[in-house]
Amino acid sequence: MSSFVVYPGLAGRVSQGWHRDCGTGGTLSAVDIGGDVGDRVCFRVRNTGQTPITYRYRYDCAGYPTGTRSGMMFMIDSTAGTYIIRYLHLNLDSGVSSNWSAAVSVPSGQTRIRSVGTLSAVSSKTGIKGYDTDEDNCDLMGGLTDVGGICSSGPHLHQASSNGQLNQCLQANLANNCSSGSRWSLPDLRDPLPASVSTSTVLFSK
Repeated sequence: MSSFVVYPGLAGRVSQGWHRDCGTGGTLSAVDIGGDVGDRVCFRVRNTGQTPITYRYRYDCAGYPTGTRSGMMFMIDSTAGTYIIRYLHLNLDSGVSSNWSAAVSVPSGQTRIRSVGTLSAVSSKTGIKGYDTDEDNCDLMGGLTDVGGICSSGPHLHQASSNGQLNQCLQANLANNCSSGSRWSLPDLRDPLPASVSTSTVLFSK
């Protein structure tokens, strides 16, 4: 029986279907959901198993050329393994730090929702090397970045999973070491992925 499901961070059009997250070497793990600047993004997880699961959250380990963090990640612990879900291109809510939060329990059959932030505007930032591409100044994206300086094609949510060993963006462990190279499990991806998603669409499951 499954252990949990994770829903989209917001409802909207899928602007890019399953694709590589940065550094995954071909692993499909991310989806882009288009929206408007200021749209609210939330982490939604439902415990579909028989035993409690927990989650923690912290800033994402991505590099932010502007010095402003625009990503957050959640670590889900379940009987099926440990999984990390990432949210990028955001103006993050307060109350998040580079330390993992206390564990939040999700009892069997229940859903927990945690606000993450709002979709970031994009702009051209001359002289900033893009993080998600190898092109200087995010040339492949028209030179646009989010508030953190991470390449962005426009206001959208990048929602992804990763295993932390193949993905240089995601290498935090419980000691808050972003260069640990810890390996996490990969959840199952929704297939086929609809052209638009609602907040009740299942994106990731295990």
